[in-house]
Formats: sequence, C-alpha cells, structure tokens
Amino acid sequence: SEVYVNNLGPILSSSLELSPGITVLLGTNGAGKSWLMKVLYAALQVPAGDAQFEHHRRHIADRLVSLFRPDDDRLGRLVRRSCPTATVRVSREGGRLEFELQPDGSLTPSGGVLLRTRSQVFIPSRESLAMFDGFMPLYNKYGLSFDSTHADLCEHLATPELRAPRGSRATSILADLEAMLGGKIGLKGGHFVRASPDGEIEAHLLSEGQRKVGTLARLLANGVLTRGSVLFWDEPEANMNPRLISRFAELIDKLGSLGVQIILTTHDHLLAQRLSLAAEYGTASTSRQFVSFFRHPDGGFVTETAGTLAELEHNDLLDEHVSLYDDERALALRRLVG
Repeated sequence: SEVYVNNLGPILSSSLELSPGITVLLGTNGAGKSWLMKVLYAALQVPAGDAQFEHHRRHIADRLVSLFRPDDDRLGRLVRRSCPTATVRVSREGGRLEFELQPDGSLTPSGGVLLRTRSQVFIPSRESLAMFDGFMPLYNKYGLSFDSTHADLCEHLATPELRAPRGSRATSILADLEAMLGGKIGLKGGHFVRASPDGEIEAHLLSEGQRKVGTLARLLANGVLTRGSVLFWDEPEANMNPRLISRFAELIDKLGSLGVQIILTTHDHLLAQRLSLAAEYGTASTSRQFVSFFRHPDGGFVTETAGTLAELEHNDLLDEHVSLYDDERALALRRLVG
C-alpha cells in the first residue's frame, strides 16, 4: 500500500509505502500517527466497483466524520489551519482512491476506487472488552462521544466464534494468547468473561493488559482477523507490563506471518526495539517498515521511513533514552565533585 497525505490536521506532508507485513508509526503526541491510520482505515472501507460519484463522496465524508468527530460534523476542521486544501491518496493492489478536502468542508473524490480488503480491524488505545456490555445501544441512541473505531470493534467482538477448523498457524497463535490470558474469552449474558479451570471472571475484573490479550484472542477465535486482513492498532503497549510487551512483540510478528497486514503506533521503545531487532538480525517472519513523524521547520509534521529503528535519522524514543543517560551521568559527576 502507498499513502500520500498533505495538509491534513497536524500532518504537513507524508508520502510512504506501507509494509505488507508490519508498519510501526513513531513520533511525539499530536504528530499525526493516529490521523494517518484513521484516514487509511476510512479509505479501505470505500465500497469497490463503479458506484456513483455522489455515493463515494458521501461514504468517505460519513466515515471521516465518525472517525474524527469534528465539532458540528464540520469536515473542514480536518484541514491544516491556514491551508487551502488537504489531499489524501491511497493506492493498493492496483486500485487507487484520492480525495481533496477544503476548509469549507467540501470533499471531492477522484481517481479509481480501492478494492476492499478482506476485513479491516481498528483497535483503539482505549480497550473495548470491558465496556462491551450495553455500549452499542447507548452509542446508537445517544451518540456517545467515542469515535467509531470503538463501535466497529464492538461489532467485530460480537461476531460468533468459528465452528470450522482454523489454520494451524492461527490455532497456534490463539493458543499462545489463551495461555497468556489463563483461559478462554467468551460471551455470557451480554458481557465477556474469561473461563478457566478455576472458574469464570468478568472482563471488567481483569487487568487492562489482560483485556487487550483477550480482545486479540476473540478476534482470532471468531475469524475476524485472518489472512488478508488489515489490523490498525493504536498504542498496543498502553498499560502493559514490560514482560507482556515483549510477549506481544512476538505475537505481532506471528500475526504478520499469518498474512495479516499490521499498522501500529507506539510510544514504547521496548516494543519498537523488539520489532526492529527481529528485522536487523534476520529473525523476523515478515517484512516491516518504521515510520518516524517529526516536525518540519515550516511547521507541521513530515515523515521518514526505514527498515529498522537504527536507520531512522529522527527517533524521539531513542533521543529520550540518550537524554536520560546524559542526565544520570551529570548527576553522578555532580555527586563526585560535590
């Protein structure tokens, strides 16, 4: 997949090719990582075929409004301030979608129409397993102030488990997840529970790290995540113990080998470095790309890409670790001198 974004929110300009395996988005808060994922998520959901122009325009506009939730549904608020227009272009498997967005909210699609992927899954940074019970009726009736990634994920979680046999690789990954979780995730009375030999426990009584493991297990068990799927994952490491993060790095690599294209954001050096080391030393089961968002002198954020963390010129995760080391050295020298 190739993506070009210009003057969208905090993004001044970004042109990059996503790995068919794992793409890791890095950068400070507010740099545009989640913006890029959401606009790509929306683009991949445009219906395939030669539908009417107005249908495509409305579909893209509705998805952007539901994903970004601008005030009063004003799409023009997604355009970078003081810029005449924002441009988005996505190419994938011979298909192409391009649209422009003006400050007055006008949206003009052009180019071809993308072939839809088998499924697109977006896991937001705020987990959804515990709030599943009753969320969709409230969301649909009252328009809760959650973007639609949460509602989309709840719909995926509600999909019944597969009865047909899964592939051996998917079965193996699911077994790893259930071992980490200490049981199986299932629906009971409208809410999720973990069933184990010691009994059942409600999802909201599990830790947030366990609920993230359970979410991934459920999406594999019901076949939502399968070969050909695209998984967008916003900060998978949030509220996770470092040991669990290391295990997740292995599982992300295994998901990539299953044929799932993964695009994730992270602020965690451990997760990023684990994924990078596999690429550096040839143990990765699938290709990967690292994308760094950094501020341009003219304002706004731009991106650079590399096959490993070590090849990135801009890496705020590493910069902060170096800064910590320098601060510790300075404190130690001050103690010696003083």
